[in-house]
Amino acid sequence: MRHLLLFGLLVLGAFLGKATAGDAGEKQIQEWIHRLETDPLEARHKLMAEIRREATPYSGHPPAQSSPRTDLLPVLEAALGNDDDRVQTEAICTLCYMKCRDALPILEKAFESKHPTVRYYACMGVEWLADEADLRLRVVMALEKARYRQDEVFSVRLHAAAALANLGEEQEPKIFLDALRNPRANEALAASVLARMGRKDAIELMIVRLRTAVPSGDHWLGEALKKLTGQELGTDANAWQEWVDAHRSELPEQLK
Repeated sequence: MRHLLLFGLLVLGAFLGKATAGDAGEKQIQEWIHRLETDPLEARHKLMAEIRREATPYSGHPPAQSSPRTDLLPVLEAALGNDDDRVQTEAICTLCYMKCRDALPILEKAFESKHPTVRYYACMGVEWLADEADLRLRVVMALEKARYRQDEVFSVRLHAAAALANLGEEQEPKIFLDALRNPRANEALAASVLARMGRKDAIELMIVRLRTAVPSGDHWLGEALKKLTGQELGTDANAWQEWVDAHRSELPEQLK
Protein backbone atom coordinates (compact mmCIF):
# COMPACT_ATOMS: atom_id res chain seq x y z
CA MET A 1 0.00 0.00 0.00
CA ARG A 2 2.80 2.37 0.89
CA HIS A 3 4.47 1.68 -2.47
CA LEU A 4 1.25 2.48 -4.29
CA LEU A 5 0.93 5.75 -2.37
CA LEU A 6 4.50 6.74 -3.23
CA PHE A 7 3.93 5.87 -6.90
CA GLY A 8 0.77 7.97 -6.94
CA LEU A 9 2.59 10.94 -5.44
CA LEU A 10 5.34 10.62 -8.06
CA VAL A 11 2.80 10.56 -10.90
CA LEU A 12 0.96 13.55 -9.42
CA GLY A 13 4.24 15.44 -9.02
CA ALA A 14 5.20 14.76 -12.63
CA PHE A 15 1.77 15.91 -13.82
CA LEU A 16 1.91 19.10 -11.78
CA GLY A 17 5.45 19.74 -13.02
CA LYS A 18 4.32 19.50 -16.64
CA ALA A 19 1.32 21.70 -15.96
CA THR A 20 3.51 24.31 -14.29
CA ALA A 21 5.99 24.26 -17.21
CA GLY A 22 3.11 24.54 -19.66
CA ASP A 23 1.61 27.48 -17.78
CA ALA A 24 5.00 29.22 -17.70
CA GLY A 25 5.44 28.69 -21.42
CA GLU A 26 1.99 30.05 -22.19
CA LYS A 27 2.67 33.05 -19.98
CA GLN A 28 5.85 33.81 -21.94
CA ILE A 29 4.01 33.47 -25.26
CA GLN A 30 1.38 35.98 -24.13
CA GLU A 31 4.10 38.30 -22.81
CA TRP A 32 5.91 38.26 -26.18
CA ILE A 33 2.68 38.95 -28.07
CA HIS A 34 1.99 41.89 -25.75
CA ARG A 35 5.53 43.22 -26.15
CA LEU A 36 5.28 43.07 -29.95
CA GLU A 37 2.22 45.28 -29.68
CA THR A 38 3.57 47.78 -27.15
CA ASP A 39 7.40 47.87 -27.10
CA PRO A 40 9.34 50.59 -28.95
CA LEU A 41 10.43 49.55 -32.45
CA GLU A 42 14.04 48.77 -31.58
CA ALA A 43 12.95 46.51 -28.73
CA ARG A 44 10.46 44.74 -31.01
CA HIS A 45 13.17 44.12 -33.58
CA LYS A 46 15.47 42.64 -30.95
CA LEU A 47 12.66 40.45 -29.65
CA MET A 48 11.90 39.16 -33.15
CA ALA A 49 15.57 38.27 -33.62
CA GLU A 50 15.43 36.33 -30.35
CA ILE A 51 12.24 34.54 -31.39
CA ARG A 52 13.75 33.63 -34.75
CA ARG A 53 16.79 32.06 -33.05
CA GLU A 54 14.45 30.05 -30.83
CA ALA A 55 12.15 29.02 -33.67
CA THR A 56 14.76 28.06 -36.30
CA PRO A 57 17.41 25.84 -34.70
CA TYR A 58 18.35 24.20 -38.00
CA SER A 59 20.36 25.85 -40.76
CA GLY A 60 20.13 25.44 -44.52
CA HIS A 61 18.12 26.83 -47.41
CA PRO A 62 15.71 25.20 -46.92
CA PRO A 63 16.53 23.72 -43.52
CA ALA A 64 17.03 19.97 -43.49
CA GLN A 65 14.64 19.47 -40.58
CA SER A 66 11.41 20.96 -39.34
CA SER A 67 11.46 23.14 -36.25
CA PRO A 68 9.92 21.54 -33.14
CA ARG A 69 8.97 24.96 -31.72
CA THR A 70 5.32 24.91 -32.68
CA ASP A 71 4.59 26.69 -29.40
CA LEU A 72 5.92 29.87 -31.03
CA LEU A 73 3.43 29.84 -33.91
CA PRO A 74 0.88 32.06 -32.10
CA VAL A 75 3.59 34.68 -31.57
CA LEU A 76 4.58 34.63 -35.23
CA GLU A 77 0.98 34.76 -36.37
CA ALA A 78 0.44 37.81 -34.19
CA ALA A 79 3.66 39.37 -35.53
CA LEU A 80 2.31 39.12 -39.08
CA GLY A 81 -0.37 41.59 -38.04
CA ASN A 82 2.11 44.02 -36.51
CA ASP A 83 2.11 47.66 -37.60
CA ASP A 84 5.86 47.53 -38.37
CA ASP A 85 7.01 46.15 -41.74
CA ARG A 86 10.28 44.83 -40.34
CA VAL A 87 8.50 42.82 -37.65
CA GLN A 88 6.21 41.35 -40.30
CA THR A 89 9.12 40.48 -42.59
CA GLU A 90 11.03 38.81 -39.75
CA ALA A 91 7.90 36.86 -38.82
CA ILE A 92 7.23 35.51 -42.33
CA CYS A 93 10.89 34.56 -42.84
CA THR A 94 10.90 32.76 -39.49
CA LEU A 95 7.79 30.81 -40.46
CA CYS A 96 9.44 29.85 -43.75
CA TYR A 97 12.65 28.62 -42.15
CA MET A 98 10.78 26.64 -39.52
CA LYS A 99 9.64 24.43 -42.42
CA CYS A 100 6.89 23.24 -40.12
CA ARG A 101 3.69 21.65 -41.41
CA ASP A 102 1.72 23.20 -38.55
CA ALA A 103 2.67 26.61 -39.96
CA LEU A 104 0.89 25.99 -43.28
CA PRO A 105 -2.43 27.59 -42.26
CA ILE A 106 -0.58 30.73 -41.16
CA LEU A 107 1.43 30.81 -44.40
CA GLU A 108 -1.76 30.43 -46.43
CA LYS A 109 -3.29 33.32 -44.50
CA ALA A 110 -0.15 35.37 -45.18
CA PHE A 111 -1.10 35.46 -48.89
CA GLU A 112 -3.87 37.87 -47.84
CA SER A 113 -1.43 40.30 -46.16
CA LYS A 114 -1.56 43.85 -47.48
CA HIS A 115 2.25 43.86 -47.65
CA PRO A 116 3.77 42.39 -50.85
CA THR A 117 6.96 41.39 -49.01
CA VAL A 118 4.97 39.08 -46.73
CA ARG A 119 3.15 37.54 -49.69
CA TYR A 120 6.44 37.19 -51.58
CA TYR A 121 8.15 35.18 -48.83
CA ALA A 122 5.00 33.15 -48.20
CA CYS A 123 5.61 31.57 -51.62
CA MET A 124 8.94 30.23 -50.41
CA GLY A 125 7.62 28.88 -47.13
CA VAL A 126 4.66 27.16 -48.77
CA GLU A 127 6.83 25.65 -51.52
CA TRP A 128 9.17 24.04 -48.99
CA LEU A 129 6.25 22.26 -47.33
CA ALA A 130 5.53 20.33 -50.54
CA ASP A 131 8.14 17.85 -49.24
CA GLU A 132 5.25 16.54 -47.14
CA ALA A 133 3.42 14.34 -49.65
CA ASP A 134 0.01 14.85 -48.08
CA LEU A 135 0.42 18.64 -48.25
CA ARG A 136 1.53 18.88 -51.88
CA LEU A 137 -1.91 19.45 -53.43
CA ARG A 138 -2.71 22.12 -50.85
CA VAL A 139 0.65 23.79 -51.51
CA VAL A 140 0.13 23.81 -55.27
CA MET A 141 -3.36 25.28 -54.88
CA ALA A 142 -2.06 28.09 -52.65
CA LEU A 143 0.73 28.92 -55.09
CA GLU A 144 -1.59 28.82 -58.11
CA LYS A 145 -3.96 31.21 -56.38
CA ALA A 146 -1.09 33.68 -55.91
CA ARG A 147 0.27 33.04 -59.41
CA TYR A 148 -2.99 33.86 -61.18
CA ARG A 149 -4.43 36.50 -58.85
CA GLN A 150 -5.26 39.42 -61.14
CA ASP A 151 -4.46 42.22 -58.69
CA GLU A 152 -1.23 40.66 -57.40
CA VAL A 153 2.07 42.47 -57.87
CA PHE A 154 4.51 41.06 -60.41
CA SER A 155 7.17 40.01 -57.89
CA VAL A 156 4.75 37.76 -56.01
CA ARG A 157 3.32 36.23 -59.19
CA LEU A 158 6.88 35.55 -60.38
CA HIS A 159 7.87 33.92 -57.10
CA ALA A 160 4.73 31.76 -57.12
CA ALA A 161 5.38 30.73 -60.74
CA ALA A 162 9.00 29.85 -59.95
CA ALA A 163 7.89 27.83 -56.92
CA LEU A 164 5.40 25.92 -59.04
CA ALA A 165 8.08 25.26 -61.67
CA ASN A 166 10.40 24.00 -58.93
CA LEU A 167 7.68 21.54 -57.93
CA GLY A 168 7.42 20.24 -61.48
CA GLU A 169 4.21 22.07 -62.36
CA GLU A 170 4.35 23.16 -66.00
CA GLN A 171 4.61 26.93 -66.46
CA GLU A 172 4.47 29.26 -69.44
CA PRO A 173 7.88 30.91 -70.01
CA LYS A 174 6.44 34.41 -70.60
CA ILE A 175 6.49 35.54 -66.97
CA PHE A 176 10.16 34.51 -66.62
CA LEU A 177 11.15 36.22 -69.86
CA ASP A 178 9.28 39.34 -68.76
CA ALA A 179 11.20 39.20 -65.47
CA LEU A 180 14.54 39.29 -67.28
CA ARG A 181 13.36 42.40 -69.10
CA ASN A 182 12.15 44.02 -65.88
CA PRO A 183 15.06 45.62 -63.98
CA ARG A 184 13.14 45.39 -60.70
CA ALA A 185 12.28 41.69 -60.99
CA ASN A 186 14.20 38.80 -59.43
CA GLU A 187 16.55 37.76 -62.23
CA ALA A 188 17.83 34.73 -60.28
CA LEU A 189 14.40 33.12 -60.06
CA ALA A 190 13.67 33.79 -63.73
CA ALA A 191 17.03 32.62 -65.08
CA SER A 192 17.05 29.42 -63.06
CA VAL A 193 13.64 28.34 -64.37
CA LEU A 194 14.44 29.32 -67.98
CA ALA A 195 17.66 27.33 -67.80
CA ARG A 196 15.72 24.24 -66.75
CA MET A 197 13.37 24.90 -69.68
CA GLY A 198 16.37 24.91 -72.00
CA ARG A 199 15.59 28.41 -73.30
CA LYS A 200 18.81 29.16 -75.20
CA ASP A 201 17.04 32.06 -76.89
CA ALA A 202 17.18 33.88 -73.53
CA ILE A 203 20.97 33.74 -73.17
CA GLU A 204 21.53 37.34 -74.24
CA LEU A 205 18.75 38.57 -71.97
CA MET A 206 20.59 36.90 -69.10
CA ILE A 207 23.86 38.53 -70.09
CA VAL A 208 22.22 41.97 -70.09
CA ARG A 209 20.88 41.30 -66.57
CA LEU A 210 24.28 40.00 -65.48
CA ARG A 211 25.75 43.46 -65.99
CA THR A 212 23.48 44.99 -63.35
CA ALA A 213 22.64 41.99 -61.17
CA VAL A 214 22.51 42.27 -57.40
CA PRO A 215 24.99 40.21 -55.34
CA SER A 216 24.02 36.53 -55.41
CA GLY A 217 21.77 37.24 -58.38
CA ASP A 218 24.87 37.32 -60.58
CA HIS A 219 25.85 33.86 -59.29
CA TRP A 220 22.54 32.32 -60.33
CA LEU A 221 22.66 34.02 -63.72
CA GLY A 222 26.13 32.55 -64.23
CA GLU A 223 24.83 29.12 -63.20
CA ALA A 224 21.90 29.42 -65.61
CA LEU A 225 24.22 30.38 -68.48
CA LYS A 226 26.49 27.47 -67.62
CA LYS A 227 23.52 25.06 -67.73
CA LEU A 228 22.40 26.40 -71.13
CA THR A 229 25.83 26.49 -72.78
CA GLY A 230 28.08 24.02 -70.98
CA GLN A 231 30.60 26.84 -70.53
CA GLU A 232 32.09 28.02 -67.24
CA LEU A 233 32.59 31.77 -67.54
CA GLY A 234 31.33 32.71 -64.09
CA THR A 235 29.79 36.17 -63.78
CA ASP A 236 31.90 37.92 -66.42
CA ALA A 237 29.28 39.47 -68.72
CA ASN A 238 31.89 40.51 -71.31
CA ALA A 239 33.24 36.96 -71.54
CA TRP A 240 29.73 35.59 -72.00
CA GLN A 241 28.96 38.14 -74.71
CA GLU A 242 32.16 37.22 -76.56
CA TRP A 243 31.14 33.56 -76.38
CA VAL A 244 27.68 34.35 -77.80
CA ASP A 245 29.15 36.42 -80.62
CA ALA A 246 31.50 33.57 -81.52
CA HIS A 247 28.73 30.95 -81.46
CA ARG A 248 25.75 32.94 -82.69
CA SER A 249 25.29 30.74 -85.75
CA GLU A 250 24.79 27.73 -83.43
CA LEU A 251 22.20 29.46 -81.25
CA PRO A 252 18.53 30.27 -81.85
CA GLU A 253 17.68 33.88 -82.58
CA GLN A 254 18.12 35.76 -79.33
CA LEU A 255 15.20 37.49 -77.66
CA LYS A 256 15.40 41.19 -76.93
